Amino acid sequence: MKTDDREFIYVESAKDLKECLALREEIFIKEQKASNEYDDYDLNEKSACHFLLKYEGQPVGTARLRERDGFIKFERICVLKSFRGKSLGEFLMVNLQKWAINRFPNAFFFMHAQTHCLEFYRKLSWKDFGDTFFEEGICHNRMLFIPDNISLDKVLSSLSFLEDNDFESLKIVINS
Repeated sequence: MKTDDREFIYVESAKDLKECLALREEIFIKEQKASNEYDDYDLNEKSACHFLLKYEGQPVGTARLRERDGFIKFERICVLKSFRGKSLGEFLMVNLQKWAINRFPNAFFFMHAQTHCLEFYRKLSWKDFGDTFFEEGICHNRMLFIPDNISLDKVLSSLSFLEDNDFESLKIVINS
């Protein structure tokens, strides 16, 4: 999807994937000091759907989605620091959610969100639940987005792998 100076791209070429990986290296490894192990080209790259955000023709953000057992995991969502505050992250997420709803109409969405981004995701109808935890030294929370057509029973059965306290927190969030 392209609007004015912003473009949301479903990655199909090696060139676009290389740009996504370069953005992730810049943001996660260099800016946030996550280890290379966190964001190396991992075993999930080939099975994931990748997306590139361009602003005025320049790659500035990326994300990927992975299909799991009954849900879609949103991962590696990021925008270059110098382009934050321009609603580009919102443009990326809104288009990512629309794409995922169309592509996976019978799924709900789950992510590990960096804690400092929770309010951003809440404004996009995501709900956080469970205890805060660390990935690569960065504080995260679990978050959930449930499209209107998805039953709460499906969500609960798909996320039964969660630890007891997080599962109980999930039930409270869903029922509120």
